[in-house]
Amino acid sequence: MQRTLRLLCFITLALLCLGAGTATAFDLSIVWNNTYGGVETNESAYSIIQTENASLIFAGETDAQGAGLADAWLVLLNEEEGALLSDTTYGSAFNDTAFDVIQANDGGIVFAGSIALPLEADQYHSDAWVVKTNASGEEELNQTFGGPEVNATANSIIQTTDGGYLFVGSIESYASENTDALMVKINATGDEQWSGRFGGEQNESAYSVIEDTEGDFLFAGYTESFEAEETDGWVVKTDSEGLELWNATFGGAGNDTAWELFQENEQNFAFVGTTTFITDEDRIDTDAWYLRFNATGAQLLEKTFGGADVNATAHSAVDTPDGGRLIAGSIEDYGSGNSDAWLIKLDTNTEMEWNGILGGVSDDVARSIIRISETSYVFAGVFDATQKEQPPFWDAWVVRLDVENISEGDNISEGDNLSEGDNISEGDNLSREDNNNRRALLG
Repeated sequence: MQRTLRLLCFITLALLCLGAGTATAFDLSIVWNNTYGGVETNESAYSIIQTENASLIFAGETDAQGAGLADAWLVLLNEEEGALLSDTTYGSAFNDTAFDVIQANDGGIVFAGSIALPLEADQYHSDAWVVKTNASGEEELNQTFGGPEVNATANSIIQTTDGGYLFVGSIESYASENTDALMVKINATGDEQWSGRFGGEQNESAYSVIEDTEGDFLFAGYTESFEAEETDGWVVKTDSEGLELWNATFGGAGNDTAWELFQENEQNFAFVGTTTFITDEDRIDTDAWYLRFNATGAQLLEKTFGGADVNATAHSAVDTPDGGRLIAGSIEDYGSGNSDAWLIKLDTNTEMEWNGILGGVSDDVARSIIRISETSYVFAGVFDATQKEQPPFWDAWVVRLDVENISEGDNISEGDNLSEGDNISEGDNLSREDNNNRRALLG
């Protein structure tokens, strides 16, 4: 079920001034703002892409339909309105999910995630999982990787220059209490060509992978090994056969994680993630994190966004036509217990130009952002759909935003109730009861 959030009075996009940089006024229009899922069910959207025919596909999970407790979920949307065109579930009788989705060179769709498979009695284990459909939606490939002696997952997948695929994730053997980062190379038909485990004596995981311009691979995630005090952001570079060339850790004394990795130019790379710090009041807070490093893993630049009064994270980033970046994640005022999706616009010097929040009255997060035109962006994530005094439920959430007339010096004023297509200004905060009334109206 699709629900269009037409009563945008409960949605706010407020201009903030946090961390480094100064705020720049901007006109930002919500073209559409939809949630997807059933009533009193849980759905999530973890990754979104634009297809070659100008549709959108997000990957995630749903427990509203399918074979098991939760199933991997691919949802096809109309780009102009966000209307649900089709959706398909995949999985077993247990809990399964799709964490990443890409479009293959032949027009097919590939997702990577995890699938739960039965062992003895009521026990099960999880395997890393890759599924490919052709352009018509017919399944062409469905492969699992791991086996009954391990728990494994695939968090990120790319198509490689040889026409095959490579995914990264994590793997844990039953004989060990620690996880390693996992990298697996498969050919175009899903047959494993090689695989590697990476890590030290503690826990590691990989969340994002790229192939660089030289044909080598880099993945990013976290490590508890290599003299990390808690967890450090972690990048590993391998050659085209999976042989480690170097690994580098980044961060401080707290828990730090790199969520998404990208190549900025031929010499430099960067990731966005979460970094932890101790405030002057001895409170543990998190900031959104942007870190640049060179081809040998040496740190070049580090920026954090948030501050002592919020908890923030950066999950995804996309380039902008002016040479900057637009980051998507979440932010929570300290002590509020509620988070909103957070967008941060960086200029060419990696300074914050503006930032804004978008969400309801509970916990909402942007997990993946893409640019679909020179002035249009789409993010996917999770929206808290919990009704008053009821158990918590979540919907998959996708929002299209158009940037218009970016200018400095304009005032951002408190706005009235908004309708679709209006420019976004700072809006009123609504109570949980208001949000419940909205859900009742939307069905």
